[in-house]
Amino acid sequence: MAPGRTQAIVKYESSQTRSAYDGEGRNIEIPTYAFRGAEVFIEHGLSQRLTLQADIRYLRGQEGFGADYTRTTGDLGLRVLAYRSPNWVVSLYAGAAVLRSDQAELIAQSRRDLGDPEARLLVGHSFNLGPNRGFAEVQAAQLGHKGKASETRLESRIGLDLTRSWQVLLQNYRGSNPVGVEWSKVELSMARELGPASLQLGWRQSLSGRQTAQEAGPVLAVWYRF
Repeated sequence: MAPGRTQAIVKYESSQTRSAYDGEGRNIEIPTYAFRGAEVFIEHGLSQRLTLQADIRYLRGQEGFGADYTRTTGDLGLRVLAYRSPNWVVSLYAGAAVLRSDQAELIAQSRRDLGDPEARLLVGHSFNLGPNRGFAEVQAAQLGHKGKASETRLESRIGLDLTRSWQVLLQNYRGSNPVGVEWSKVELSMARELGPASLQLGWRQSLSGRQTAQEAGPVLAVWYRF
């Protein structure tokens, strides 16, 4: 982010399913699992190379055997620009969990304890496809857990401008955590630019996993730059 500039992304997603992946990655039937979640992601440029980043997530739902739960988590960190060329950018992120509130103690992808660190490498590339501009990005992250092995995540996304106002986004989220949970999800969405804001509407779907629900549901986000 340019110095003094801020971008805020507010996202909502939901899912309801009766399917899950067992420890071997096979589909099994489970009691209804449902959740609704909201996330606020903020990045603010501190200098030409330094960006402050904050993320707050709220999750409310019902796990497979009928227990209602709510969870609020938050992370805070700094992103450093390591390299930039006309078509490439590389940056490094370091942060930690600064907020956690659980109504129930659950083992889940988003479970983090206060102070748990996160390190992330981001590589982005811009390109032209005919008359249209596009970008590709890969992020690799390690999330520390007190007294346990680190959680690994690999995220990738491709965006292509269809017109000056419309963009299509294809994203993949993969990861595994210390208790043997693995997941891979794909998200396809359209984004409409409206001046300083953008509206994103899409669908997220599980592709594979182990010991995790087979999720599917809508994603709605509002991006605002100021």
